[in-house]
Amino acid sequence: MASTLNGANPSVLLSTEELLAVLDMLQANFIPGLDGDIAQALSSQERQLMLTTARHSLLARELLRENENGAALHRRIMAAVGACVYSQGAILAFHWPPKSGQPSRFFGHFQGNEVVAHTRPKEILHRFVIFDERAALVDALLEAFEHEPTPPAPPWKLAVARDLLATARSDAEAGRLDQAMRVLSAHGQSDPAVRVLVQTFAASPRVTILQLLKQGNEKSALSQTMTLVQDKRYLWMMLPDDEARQQLVVQTSSVAEVANYLTHWFD
Repeated sequence: MASTLNGANPSVLLSTEELLAVLDMLQANFIPGLDGDIAQALSSQERQLMLTTARHSLLARELLRENENGAALHRRIMAAVGACVYSQGAILAFHWPPKSGQPSRFFGHFQGNEVVAHTRPKEILHRFVIFDERAALVDALLEAFEHEPTPPAPPWKLAVARDLLATARSDAEAGRLDQAMRVLSAHGQSDPAVRVLVQTFAASPRVTILQLLKQGNEKSALSQTMTLVQDKRYLWMMLPDDEARQQLVVQTSSVAEVANYLTHWFD
């Protein structure tokens, strides 16, 4: 999908060099999803040449315009990249499809009335999409990671230590389902919830880890982490249950419940 800066959900596709040039014009040098500055290994002169070439590319694509006061970025690019630079709330998401070792990434940002998704369609590319509301961005995130509705599930809920859950998951993935069930059952977890959770781990599920960030009172930052584990039958949502984040609440959920949680956590 090429850049479409008009209409519903405007979007722009930038190369890493073009993004660095935009950040330079915004007097910033980093946003989440920018994996190391490719200009770090360059001399000052080489870096300046790279930025100049990238600005020429933006001019050629009519994403940058020159006027009597210098150069001005297209207002949509200012809004999209600016929301990522000066974010007041963010969703940083990493997704592992079934049987895949490489995660996909999705970065959502909220700044004032701006709601922006930043994705990496290729290693050298950055796509920014502007949405009208948070709910639309959350829907796009879940759709991008193929978290689809599942049949209604019993309202199972487990309280599990993070290290025990990791051990049980490792056993299940290795085919040691009985051992995984014993690990969890030995610490007071009930069957059949344990059995179904272990079967989900063994089914090569899709896994998404999300970090939620927002400004608190007096410029403090608030954060939350969430893990989603889904096979064809069940979607499990995992949230920390203590300040040290060593205990997890593991519960059956739905795409609608997850979307509602992600949308309203930022209220």
